[in-house]
Amino acid sequence: GTSAIDYFLLYPADDDWDAHSCQVVFGFLWNSSVAIYNPYLSQIAQILTFHGVSFTG
Repeated sequence: GTSAIDYFLLYPADDDWDAHSCQVVFGFLWNSSVAIYNPYLSQIAQILTFHGVSFTG
């Protein structure tokens, strides 16, 4: 199926399927963060930011 993530300031650069957690991990170069997406719930489970590096708005 097709999924769309609508989240402010996230521009996906790369992704990887985590078979252990059954979630997709997206790396976002524009704001130096990582999003963990649950495709079964169609929601972002967590946003990882890095102090001094990530742009959080």
